[in-house]
Amino acid sequence: MRTQDLTEIARQMIRMHGLRAQAVATMRAAEMQARGEAAEHDRWEAIQSVISELKQRRAHASDLDPRARPGM
Repeated sequence: MRTQDLTEIARQMIRMHGLRAQAVATMRAAEMQARGEAAEHDRWEAIQSVISELKQRRAHASDLDPRARPGM
């Protein structure tokens, strides 16, 4: 699956599940692993990783943006 596709799915997960998006993706990966569906497991692991990256970027961007700091 292309990185662009994974990123779009990760963004949709964040829109749908908010702060729980990463946990939902992790649970889906575990479900696929339990079913023996290795390709789907890998796909959900990749989505979970992209969600994590997007959260880190957002946190880093807010650290750099003085408007995001309380009292500024």
